[in-house]
Amino acid sequence: MEYQDLVLTGRIGIGKTTVLEKAVRALEKKGKRVAGILTHETVEDGKRSGFEVIDVESGEHRVLARMSAGGRRNAVSYPTGKDGKIKTLSSHYDFVQGGFDFADAVYERLLSKSPQDLIVVDELGLFESRGEGFQNAVGLIRKTNRPPMAVIVRKDILDRILPMFPGNPRVLEVNEKNRDRLPDTVEKHFLGKVR
Repeated sequence: MEYQDLVLTGRIGIGKTTVLEKAVRALEKKGKRVAGILTHETVEDGKRSGFEVIDVESGEHRVLARMSAGGRRNAVSYPTGKDGKIKTLSSHYDFVQGGFDFADAVYERLLSKSPQDLIVVDELGLFESRGEGFQNAVGLIRKTNRPPMAVIVRKDILDRILPMFPGNPRVLEVNEKNRDRLPDTVEKHFLGKVR
């Protein structure tokens, strides 16, 4: 059985969340019920200062990450790709467990009852590839009796995440040339798939 899911991938900062959010808002205007989490950057003094997670249904949000004090960098190592090579990520952010807990509670609710037309996950990355982070989102992806999903996946671990899907999701890479037209592509993909 072929599944109806869609994965957006691309480099950091290319606009994956913007593409997904524009498509979500267009689908909601057409009466589609969308649930899940979007992740937005936070900005202070014109510079990215962190990230927050937003419940698509309620609009509630929580801090997910803040800029590390004094600009210090944190090193985190994780396996990439099918070969399991180790990559070290250097991050300027300190992650906040309360943000993960908030998002995971949203996904836990959707695991038990999913009356939505579409579920969004923004994003699966290094933590989820290591069995941490949004684990209830990973549980949703693995389910077979659920609504279609739109999932943002870090490009460097795409090969580790795709096998989690019970079918073959459509994968779209966001880039400078296509990002302005991709919200329409995503919307059309799901208009044909949702109830």
